[in-house]
Amino acid sequence: MRIAIVHDALCVSGGAERMVLWLAKAFPQAPVYTSVYLQANTFEGFKALQVNTLPFSRLVKSERQFKLLYPLWYALIQREDFSNFDAVLSSSTYLAKFIRPTSTVRHACYLYAPFRLLWKPESYTPESLPIRGPATSLVKWVTPLLRRWDLKRTREIPKLATTCRNMANEIHKVYNIQAQVIYPPVEIPPQMAIENEGEYYLSVSRLISHKRVDLAVKACTRLGRQLLVVGDGPERALLEQMAGPT
Repeated sequence: MRIAIVHDALCVSGGAERMVLWLAKAFPQAPVYTSVYLQANTFEGFKALQVNTLPFSRLVKSERQFKLLYPLWYALIQREDFSNFDAVLSSSTYLAKFIRPTSTVRHACYLYAPFRLLWKPESYTPESLPIRGPATSLVKWVTPLLRRWDLKRTREIPKLATTCRNMANEIHKVYNIQAQVIYPPVEIPPQMAIENEGEYYLSVSRLISHKRVDLAVKACTRLGRQLLVVGDGPERALLEQMAGPT
């Protein structure tokens, strides 16, 4: 069976990108298609894979530049031809799920979450929004139209899976469809010593605004509960400033 893997963008080193590497390991003959591939920003493992990008992707040098060109990527991804494949696996939150394979090509999507910029814009801080200033008024005006389009296209996906029950509930709440829960693989060392035993809350995430690690930091600081934060990102300095002694 000829299989293609399609992912939103390879611009960061996150859980979704790690999942693409797992898919590529499961289907070693499958090429990877994506909008933009910023090799220095994501996992080394992609260098060994056949990664195909959309036209104009070489003009993009940063994640922010990529986000400013969202409309272009939406138009281009729908024109990609997958007729030479028997099945396409899309790994997506906001882009890859919008591919338009022919009726003879099976499509299954691993959906990480509803697109937060459309459905949970409040989860972004003003500084982290891809569009700022006067353009935000235009975004607010077109959001209802984009939501209807997102609803229609997501409901057309034949097979939908997601990472956990909590996210399945979110997908059902937004799209009124039931996604199958398939837990992502976790690589665990054969021997792992637990050095910090005790009672504490654990947060493992990229430190970016819409992950809302700040809520966990504020809550544990206020309640005097110990919180262990694992991860890095642009929000690290801010989180360290607001963190209390716990």
